[in-house]
Amino acid sequence: MKRLAVATWAITILTACQASSSASSPVTEPEAALGQLCDAASSSGLEGIATQLDVLVNTNDKSEIEAASATARANLELLELEGDQAEWRVASVDALNQLERRIDEPERLPEVARHAARTLRGLEGRICS
Repeated sequence: MKRLAVATWAITILTACQASSSASSPVTEPEAALGQLCDAASSSGLEGIATQLDVLVNTNDKSEIEAASATARANLELLELEGDQAEWRVASVDALNQLERRIDEPERLPEVARHAARTLRGLEGRICS
């Protein structure tokens, strides 16, 4: 009976931990960072963040987008890009930084969110093909 209680407790804890962490953690290798950024199913991928930004102004809970954008910024810093791709990476990091600064300003948030979503999708089209 004691083992069953401990097993149930462990499953409950693991499930809670997985549910509370929908954004991926940043990685340490450029190839892994690229894979995570280009993962269309990830909330920390470029398309996942852009999709969240499309509806950001309609929600009060911005913690998930803040975590996802922090992960994306860390992953973007790892990429070794050149030319046009490097310029879009810089623009994407700038857009995410601006989003972080303006996330609690309702009058500026729609404009900042649209700009960040466009920039992230632009980068995705250049590095994830």
